[in-house]
Amino acid sequence: MPARDGRSGQSRARAPARVPPANEPAEPAALPSPEAADREGPLRDALLALRRSHEELKLAQLQLIQAAKLESIGRLAAGVAHEVKNPLAIIRAGTDYLLRVTPPEQAEAAAVLEDIQNAVSRANNVIGGLLDFAASTDLTTGVESLNEAIETSLRLVQHALTREHITAARELARDLPPLMRDRS
Repeated sequence: MPARDGRSGQSRARAPARVPPANEPAEPAALPSPEAADREGPLRDALLALRRSHEELKLAQLQLIQAAKLESIGRLAAGVAHEVKNPLAIIRAGTDYLLRVTPPEQAEAAAVLEDIQNAVSRANNVIGGLLDFAASTDLTTGVESLNEAIETSLRLVQHALTREHITAARELARDLPPLMRDRS
């Protein structure tokens, strides 16, 4: 619509705004005023802080998801461990009986029964460790020898080490200070 000149009331044509073609660079934007430049710094800082906070939130969410998965695995492992403990107890009772009634001249049979008992004991130790680990307990710290902690850890993984033909060299110092750790 043509613009009217306020004084004479006559219409005059308005020149259309020039839009540069897509292949022609646009005119540079006007430089910001000093007041706008003063406000830009804190806004950039706030944007960076917001981005950093968002990344930390995403990381925390992933950690919560992982923790929930581990809790589910712990409950599952505890259930499996309880189911496995019962047959192991029956096997242990059976081997105890068979060792008592095996005549001394059947040494090979007695050796096989002792191997079975050793395997059952190892399995019971692993299951006990699983149940202790899966148990939901409060942090209970206590003083323990570092050597005892190492020995306990090695007992838990001994079967895996043996299966993979790995020998753990034990070179434990006797004069180490006590270790404060969570016993659960």
